Amino acid sequence: MVIRIMNISTGNLHSGGKKKQAWTLAQGNRLSEARVLLKQICKKGSKDAESWFMLGAINGRLGLYDEAEPCFRKVVKLRPNYAEAHDSLGAVLQSQGKVDKALPCHRRAVKLKPDYALAHYHLGNALKECEDYKGAAASYGKALQLNSGFPGAHNNLGNILLLEGNHKDAAASFEQALRINPNFIEAYVNLGHVLQHLGELDRAIASLQEALRRKPDDAHARYHLGTAYRDQGSYNEAEACFRRAIEIRPDYAEAFGNLGNALHHQGKFGEARKNFEQTLQLKPDSADAIAGVAAVLEKEGKHEQAYEKLYPLFEAGTVNANVAIAFGLISRHIDRHEEAIAFIQRVLKTDGLAAIEQQRLHFAGGQLCDGIGEYDRAFTHYRRANESMSYNIKRETQTKIFDDLIETCTAGLMARLPRATNQSQQPVFIVGMPRSGTSLVEQILASHPAVFGAGELEDIFSAVYSLPATLGVETSYPRCVESLEQDAVDRLAQAYLEHLDALSGGAVRVTDKMPHNFLHLGLIELLFPGAKVIHCLREPLDTCLSCYFQDFGARHTYTGDLVHLGEYYVQYERLMRRWQEVLSIPILDIRYEELVADQERLSRSMVEFCGLEWDDRCLQFYKSDRVIKTASYDQVRQPIYGKSVARWKNYEAHLEPLITALHDSKQV
Repeated sequence: MVIRIMNISTGNLHSGGKKKQAWTLAQGNRLSEARVLLKQICKKGSKDAESWFMLGAINGRLGLYDEAEPCFRKVVKLRPNYAEAHDSLGAVLQSQGKVDKALPCHRRAVKLKPDYALAHYHLGNALKECEDYKGAAASYGKALQLNSGFPGAHNNLGNILLLEGNHKDAAASFEQALRINPNFIEAYVNLGHVLQHLGELDRAIASLQEALRRKPDDAHARYHLGTAYRDQGSYNEAEACFRRAIEIRPDYAEAFGNLGNALHHQGKFGEARKNFEQTLQLKPDSADAIAGVAAVLEKEGKHEQAYEKLYPLFEAGTVNANVAIAFGLISRHIDRHEEAIAFIQRVLKTDGLAAIEQQRLHFAGGQLCDGIGEYDRAFTHYRRANESMSYNIKRETQTKIFDDLIETCTAGLMARLPRATNQSQQPVFIVGMPRSGTSLVEQILASHPAVFGAGELEDIFSAVYSLPATLGVETSYPRCVESLEQDAVDRLAQAYLEHLDALSGGAVRVTDKMPHNFLHLGLIELLFPGAKVIHCLREPLDTCLSCYFQDFGARHTYTGDLVHLGEYYVQYERLMRRWQEVLSIPILDIRYEELVADQERLSRSMVEFCGLEWDDRCLQFYKSDRVIKTASYDQVRQPIYGKSVARWKNYEAHLEPLITALHDSKQV
């Protein structure tokens, strides 16, 4: 609401001095003092419309709407053609939730003064609240026609465009509002929200961070930043944002729900469920929170309980992406595939779905169709899932990463660089392409009583990103490794080993199964010369197809395009050949197909490679109760099966771009 304190005329002789003094105080933002003077002037029976107007405006600015209303009513009685008073009365009524009474006031104001931009803006706000979006857009448009530099009108027009599903034009409106007023926090938040809807997550995060730079305690901005991090797959960052939003606003139901979501993706299922239940205490009909509870139950293997949670929403025809996705996950275990597929199709037909929601629904639909052997239908879902988000894949940028690693990490450089003085054999790095069997290998090893499975740790990547600053050089990674000295490698190694001890309680061996650590095996050798590396391999077409079918969010952008995926795979093979040439750290290759065919022999070789005595529990890895956070959580709860071997043949008709990329890239 905008209520302007209008300038004053000379007024009558007995009150003019006080009125001017009150106006001066108001202009200096000394509103309470101005209010005291104006109340003296506007005593019962006063016909000074200007003073009544100023008193109403100050009451409005102070949030005293019930006191502002009679002031403006007095003004319009004294001066029926005073457009500004009609408009301000409408604004005050709207602030009290009396939008039906506010509308006639704003209409009267624009009729009395058709060139009054603020009145058109307020009329737009009232119409928006009445869900007359077409009328609201017209009013905002008129306000901008009269005053193109009105940031509030640009922002609110953007909100209307967003409600209508016109996301690109909405983004343009928010950007225009920010060009006029670079400190417009609400516009930064709105721009971040619409960019997130469009799948432009990096830009969304940047916009929301700008809002928080200006107002760190804005719970709404903090919440939306959390959801952008969530969509990006950065769950630690998302968790921190939601926790902060709840600190600022303890009754923020949506923040509790999304905190539950972030915790769920990190494998913290018990804590996740508590937050979903807290959401339901604040908002008992939250479909998202009910879906969250059901998803946790599914992860815990309580499929019937999860189904009972969701079925009432399904039966009621609820249209909600999270409910449909959770229902899809559960239906696989209780043979309800067709019901779940129909549910997902129904939700996909909903207008205004965000790009991330479309993507997740199509991934879920693909998985369900694959499960009942409808491979063409499944591939259509997977293709649409990958096409629904734009990640600005740049082949040359990706190729340069591999080129730089290969050109930098020569045999000569690796021979002369210092190794950390620790000889710890505790770390076991499980690397390879995603979906190549890394989770299965870790689960087998983690079933050994001397091994702790730490999952996908971010530590090596964090060390890589911070390495130039750590070394105090401007050269970027990997070139900066040439500046490594003994003190630096010892400090970096010690920090990682301390983290392993904190996680594992000092286990003899700790596995780190971050697949993309294959990029940094050169640095790993320098930091942990006594460590072991297990390299997981799988048939290239099966590996790539499984990556294409997996919802990695924004973490692995190359997986969303078959050609780029094939090219990336060839670059990965090229880099692994280089590591085999220049590294002395022990690397054991484990082929997924061989592990499936001869589990005991390969399992024994892995345990022996890690320097441990054999333990039969490694053959019953599926009985382990350890939490699995990756997409393979369901597979590693079952004995080894072979249905994923040569899976690509079910989709051969769709894979020509991938097959060609794998073949052509190898010829380069």
